[in-house]
Amino acid sequence: MLLLVAVGAIIAESIRRLSNPQPTDGTVVIAVAAAGILVNGVTAWLFARGRKHDINIRGAFLHMTADAAVSAGVVVAGLLILKTGALWIDPVTSLAVALITSARRPRATVASTAWRSKDRRSPGAASTSRWAACRFARA
Repeated sequence: MLLLVAVGAIIAESIRRLSNPQPTDGTVVIAVAAAGILVNGVTAWLFARGRKHDINIRGAFLHMTADAAVSAGVVVAGLLILKTGALWIDPVTSLAVALITSARRPRATVASTAWRSKDRRSPGAASTSRWAACRFARA
């Protein structure tokens, strides 16, 4: 629920900034997004080994990998801001991040629900292939 409130606030602010553009420091955007790549990349790497044997670890790995990829897109946006000075890049990028974030949430919930309904054992007990079979059987 809190995530949806945050996404709503980002969307509202992005729309406001599209109608009333403000300059954005591309260097700060790049630095913060690069830190996101580093933190999420290292975290994903820590989960990489167990991702094939535990659905929870796989979910964490995929989440961190996706967050690192989104941060890479933000770095590109920062580079474009530095190169062009276009004021619309930051709010459009913020809208894209908000939409990607909100689109990922329902898929994770559906996948988790599908797995739980087929296998009542502890999350670590089900193999990833069994989880995938449950996920796609429900789709």
